[in-house]
Amino acid sequence: MPKIQEMLEKIPSPMAGAMCNERSGWLPQGFDNQVRQIVSNAIKELLKNHYRKEQILAEVDSYENEDPDDAEDEEYEEGEEENYMNDENLEEILDNIQTEQEDNPKTT
Repeated sequence: MPKIQEMLEKIPSPMAGAMCNERSGWLPQGFDNQVRQIVSNAIKELLKNHYRKEQILAEVDSYENEDPDDAEDEEYEEGEEENYMNDENLEEILDNIQTEQEDNPKTT
């Protein structure tokens, strides 16, 4: 990883008499945590991109494998509200209103 390589190049040589730490060796304090964070972020980004591509491919596959009859049913369901007030339905609604008025005449 370029960022980590750059960080390694900037590490100064240990001074004479410097002690080697068993956890981080000759590296400056916190260097290992910085590297760990950089690698972790890179892995997260790679996984996010991988799953995003996988999801897009799955959506494309499901669209390509969609049954044409299902698509027509969906179009019909979406259009049902638009067709609710068509001529036949209006006639039926008006007939029902007229029948109700005849059955319950207003007295004034």
